[in-house]
Amino acid sequence: MMRQVQDLARQSWAGACKIFTDHLQGPLEHIAKALFDKPTTAPIRSGVEESKKVLHQMIDSFNADVTRSPGGGMQAVMQAYAEEIRTPVRSALSGKLFRAGLIQVQEIKVNLEAEFVTLQRLLEAQQLNLQALAMLPALFASFTAYEVLRFVASLPFTSDPLRPQLDIESLLNTIGREVIAEKTAAHGSPAAFRARGCRCLYSWQATQLLQTQRVGNLLGGSREEAQVRLDVARLASLELPVEHVPLMLDVVFRQLRR
Repeated sequence: MMRQVQDLARQSWAGACKIFTDHLQGPLEHIAKALFDKPTTAPIRSGVEESKKVLHQMIDSFNADVTRSPGGGMQAVMQAYAEEIRTPVRSALSGKLFRAGLIQVQEIKVNLEAEFVTLQRLLEAQQLNLQALAMLPALFASFTAYEVLRFVASLPFTSDPLRPQLDIESLLNTIGREVIAEKTAAHGSPAAFRARGCRCLYSWQATQLLQTQRVGNLLGGSREEAQVRLDVARLASLELPVEHVPLMLDVVFRQLRR
């Protein structure tokens, strides 16, 4: 039995470490890299600039040799291309058609590289959101483990049969002190409201304990247990006058100590 518990503990620890590494440590490292490292698009942007320089040189050279209109830009190249395409054989032999076509290919290349840089920037901008989403399983697992541990810690592991009755009597004594505070406080004052709220809270806790634990000689499901639970629940009633609460407490104490 002990070996099975140890194996389960090791497997649980290994699973927790894997979740931590995959869904918490890794995303945090990617977030830090996205915030502090140099963007990966920097080399690509430098390549795009070089391609643009080459394109401008090709356009200027073509306009100087063919169109005789320096500074005409790509529009002059396209006009020359439209004229040369009318005599494709002669233009091909002279090389003008091929030069205009190569300029268009270079322009397409520059446009594609620029679009790729834009897409890469969008992906880099979304890295923080993506890594934050990747952390959700680890955060959910941590919250679940915390709630499970808190629930386990709240379970009564003692084997003392008198412990539930002592807890109930402690809650009832606390209710008695809150009743005294409520009676001594001015009517409608914040202190009175606080004492009344604490009385209701402690009565609810006592009712929950009676539902989950066997107290004293009360048998589970018996009429006496149901009556005690009902009397404890009445202690939280706002319709019960505060002067009658001590009498109800005495009745509950007598029922528990029979």
